Amino acid sequence: MQKKSSRSMPRNAQCRQPAGAVSVGLRRLKSLFRGTSSQGPTFMIVGAMKAGTSTLHATLAQHPEIFMTKPKELHAWDMPTPPPVDSYHMHFERGRGFAIRGESTPSYAYHPGTMERLARYNPGLKLIFIMRDPVKRAISHINHSVRLRRLPEKDLFGELLADQRDMSRLDVKPFRQSPYGYHARGLYHLQISRMRRFFDATQIHMLRLEDFTEAPQEELDRICDFLGATRQSLEVTSKGVKKYDPAPPELISYLSTCYRLPNRILAEDFGVKTDDWL
Repeated sequence: MQKKSSRSMPRNAQCRQPAGAVSVGLRRLKSLFRGTSSQGPTFMIVGAMKAGTSTLHATLAQHPEIFMTKPKELHAWDMPTPPPVDSYHMHFERGRGFAIRGESTPSYAYHPGTMERLARYNPGLKLIFIMRDPVKRAISHINHSVRLRRLPEKDLFGELLADQRDMSRLDVKPFRQSPYGYHARGLYHLQISRMRRFFDATQIHMLRLEDFTEAPQEELDRICDFLGATRQSLEVTSKGVKKYDPAPPELISYLSTCYRLPNRILAEDFGVKTDDWL
């Protein structure tokens, strides 16, 4: 799964922000000197949303050598201006005795600009990226938004079509309030490409939720090896799993068509198994 990508990212892949916001962000980033990384995270679970990040976070928290933050999602680096580093590190105070410390914010992989900020903060950071069949991921995301009344069920396809039309602007205007990236968060090849621009492939561990569900201990052993932790038998703690009515066939068909080419690129460029996805 560590095959080097042969594709380059589009020129507009960087987050464009007003000059004032950029200068403020750069001043804060310059205050993050290398020594502070010993007080913060050594790794992050950076995505994908609705792909098992909560379960993985809760499961790794059981490991005696690994500290995971509470709350799980800190959202410190997916904003144009990161918070003061001292404020950020307060979330890791209880983890001072741990050599391995992590947080999990699924939008880190999704929002352009985040990877560059993370690389400036700690170039030695390790990243974990868990993926799921993008059709099922999108359906779970849609159900989540309908439940929270963020998405009107009666105008479902209208919202999804608007979201798809706006995907081309993902790298230009990533902080828009709506649509909510139902399609774009499943474009894993773009997110991995962004990570590879700022981090070496050896610092990125990719896995699929399907494999984690089928053989959890094998996947956890690989993660422990990646993080430098002793292999431990851990009980998978399912989090954020909710039951919904089956998705309408026309929605599944529509999403399957949307992801056909992106899935092929993901398989060819990064060696991710996609032939068992819808």
